[in-house]
Parts: sequence; C-alpha cells; structure tokens
Amino acid sequence: TTTWNSVIEAHAKSSGRDSVERAMRILHKMQSYSERRKELKKTNGNGNSRGDVDDSYSYDKYDCQPDKVSMSLIISALTKSAKRGNTQATKQALQILDRIDSISDQDNNDLMKPDAIIYTSVMDCIAKSNDPKKGEKAMDLLRRMETLHGSGERDDLKPDTVAYNTVLSALASSGAQRNNCRAREAEDLLNSMEASGDESIAPNTVSYSTVISAWAKSGEKGSADAAVRLLRRMERLSAENMCGQRVRPNTISYTSTLDALSRSGQKGASEKAMEILRQMEDRFADGEDHVRPNAYSYSSVIMAIANGREKDTISIQAQEVLRRMIQTSRDSNPDASPNTVVFNTVIKAIEKSSVQNKALEAQGIVDVMNHLCETRDGHDVKAHPNARTYNGVLRCCAFTNGTTQEENCAAFEIAMNTLEELRDSKHCLVDMYTYPAIFKACERLLVGTQRKHRGVDVRKEDIQKIRRVFDLCCEDGMLDLLVLNSLSNFLSRNDLSNLLETKRESTVEEEVEELSPSSSKVDLKSLPQSW
Repeated sequence: TTTWNSVIEAHAKSSGRDSVERAMRILHKMQSYSERRKELKKTNGNGNSRGDVDDSYSYDKYDCQPDKVSMSLIISALTKSAKRGNTQATKQALQILDRIDSISDQDNNDLMKPDAIIYTSVMDCIAKSNDPKKGEKAMDLLRRMETLHGSGERDDLKPDTVAYNTVLSALASSGAQRNNCRAREAEDLLNSMEASGDESIAPNTVSYSTVISAWAKSGEKGSADAAVRLLRRMERLSAENMCGQRVRPNTISYTSTLDALSRSGQKGASEKAMEILRQMEDRFADGEDHVRPNAYSYSSVIMAIANGREKDTISIQAQEVLRRMIQTSRDSNPDASPNTVVFNTVIKAIEKSSVQNKALEAQGIVDVMNHLCETRDGHDVKAHPNARTYNGVLRCCAFTNGTTQEENCAAFEIAMNTLEELRDSKHCLVDMYTYPAIFKACERLLVGTQRKHRGVDVRKEDIQKIRRVFDLCCEDGMLDLLVLNSLSNFLSRNDLSNLLETKRESTVEEEVEELSPSSSKVDLKSLPQSW
C-alpha cells in the first residue's frame, strides 16, 4: 500500500493540469490489483500463486488495499485542482467521500472509513473552490460530522477547531446569497464555538480573523462596525489572558479590519482606519512583531481615505500616509514597502479629491515610483507603474480644474507625456481604458466646458492635438466603441468627419451617421482593421 500511495502522492503534488486524472488512474489500478490478489488468495487457499501476481509471499505482509492515506492524497489533488478553477473538483471530492463511506460500511473496512481528517480535507477542497454555494456545502458536511459523532456512532468524526475554521473560510469566501448574510452566519458559528466550552473546538486567532474577513467582503451595511467590534473583542480576550495565546490579534486580524473600513464608505471610516494603523505602528515599535503593519495594511488605510467624503482633505491625508509608509520601510519595516497597488490607490485619492491641479500631483506620485525603482536603496521594490497607474494620471489630468487656459494646456501636456511614457514602458501596455481617459482630457482641457453645442467646430490647433492622440490610438490598435463614443461626445459632425476620413468606399457622412447619438450601434467594420 505504501508503494502505491507514494506514486499517488507524486502525481497529487505535481503541477500538471492532469494531476488528478493521473492520481485517479493509479488508485484504480491499485484497487484492481488488490481485487486480483484477493481472488488469488481464495483460489489458492494458502495464499501462494506461482508466476501470477506475486510469488510465494504473504498477502498480509504485502497488502495493497487503498486506505485513508490514499483517499486523502486524491482529495489533496482535487483541492489543488479546485484552486486552479476546476468546477468539478468539489463534486468529485464529495462523491469520493460518499463512496468510501458506503464501501467501508458494506465491507466493514476500517482502512477505508473516512475520519475527521478526511471530512476536513473535503471541506478544505470546497472552501478553496469557486463554488458560489461552498459555504452551504461545507456547513452541511460539518453538521453531518456533528450528527454522526453526537449519536455515538462515530467517535472518529468529532470535528475540531481546524474543521470549524475550514467552514468559516468557506463562508467568508462565498458569494453573496439573497436573504442570507454569510458573514453573519460565520459569526454565529464563531459564537457557538466560543459558547460550547469545548476546548477542542475553541476559536483561535484564525477563527476570529476569518470572520472579520467575511464581514469585510460581505458588502453588508454595518460590516465595518462588525469587523471593528470583533477586533476589539480579540484585544479584550488577549489583554485579559482569558484564552492564553489562543486568541491574539495579529497583522491579518488588523489588516482585515482595515479592509472592512476601506470598503465601507461610511462617515468616519478613514479616521478609524488611521487610528488602528497608528495602534499597529506603536505596538510594532514596542517590539510586538506579530502586529507588524504591511503594504496591505497601509493600502487599506489609503483606500479608506480615498473612499471618504471629505474631498478637501483626502489627497493630503493619502499622501501623508504614503510618506509615512516609505519612511517606515526604510527605517525599520521592509514589509511596509509600498507597491504599485498602494501608489495607484493614492492616485485614485487625488482623482476623487477637490484638489485643483490634480495633474501635477498625480505626476508627482509617478515620479516617486520611478525614483524608488531606480534607487531601490537595497530593497526589493515592486512599484513599477502599470497601465492602471498611467490611466489614473490621465483621469487626474482630465479632471484638473484649471482657471486659465495656460493651466489647462499644462495639464494636457502632462497627459501627453504620461501617454508617451506608458507607450514606451517595458512593464506594461496601453489597455482599453487608456484612450477613453486621454480623450476625456481632450474634451475638458482642449474643447472646454464653454462650448455648449456639438455643432461648433474645435479650434484648428486643438484639433491637431486631438488628431495626434487619435493617430496614436489607431497605431496601437485600440480603436473601439468606447473610444468612438468618447469622441462623439465632444466633436462636431464636421470635426469627426475629418478625423475619421478614410479611403473606403463608404462616404464620410455615412460613417459619421453611425456615430451619431441617435444611432444605436457603431459599425467598426467600416474602419480599417489595423485601427
């Protein structure tokens, strides 16, 4: 059995997409081989069979029946497959569980009888899948374990904290269910663990952190308050030493709470987030390494600021947290080193703020990113600007509120420089949002809000700038409905005709008619394929 299991394990741990199928084939061969040995044993009586399966060896000594280890390895392979997006993995895992449960009962075979470890493995497979009903399925298995153990039939099926935590994980990552809040269900399960008084299922740090994460992902009203409440409960349990070291809030607990606050958009969320971050920083400075703030912690705080309602201060606050983050990463905490996501969040805060010269401030953030990547200072910097970074700067340019034409021209120059930098980048490419963003800049900075009617042509020098952007768009092959609709929003019929002039058989007027507001559809087939 050990030999066969070793081969199954090799396939189960491989990275091949067919690892499950290979492992299953070995299991089926193992079962067939075991059945043949049983038949030979019955035929020969004494267990000897020259030249067939084995020569004169003891069948017990060289037994090769599949056992619980075999099944655990198969389920492990299915779990990896589920994580890769195999939608059938959970169904297969449940079928295997039911099958071996049935076989072990029929044959009175304890080797195959699934225990709490196998049940938990199947629940883990479910939890790590993309099944929208995984919370419900994992909970059903847990209740099945509790029922069988509670009836006295199966002492080996007593669920422990790991089993409960696996179900909490499934609930936390489940899709939203109508009239059923998975986060609330997870907290109810957590409370039942705490109230049971049974040390074997007592909730630990992972339990609480998972439920906090469930609230963060739930989108429910009051989710941030629920997350903060659970964090404070953890702090109280830890401070009073009521659970020893079993419940002690750590970086994950705090960061999940910050995540909940960042998503809430509720009044005062950013202030609460900054308070929790300062608490983490102070405790880490006092030597409590288990609450070390990391890039995700800071990013969540910046996101909470960006989603706040105080438009006059969000840019200043976001950039202040970024400066703290950079300084902390240099001084004592490399885990706080800002990554691309953090910088993008700061740019988003600038975009949503009431800052007048958004273009200049956003460009400053990209300059800091480039400087960090060039200098590195001995750190592994992962802050290269990506397409989202540049697109964010372009949107900031578009919504720069210049009071003079000179300020608007300066913002447009930043937009063009940003576009060129993106096109020259070795780390990213333009995407479907790039040109709509810069055409929005064209609309607001060149055409201007003073031109109320589309029938009025744009100034010749501005049309030349727009044509330059349009030529780059076609050169990059990024012309699509989004771009065409963006153009039709602010160009007159005449300007649009000139811009879309082609050597096609169809007339310019026919092409523009397809782009008119009254038309329900734009036919891209009338334009060159290379665009």
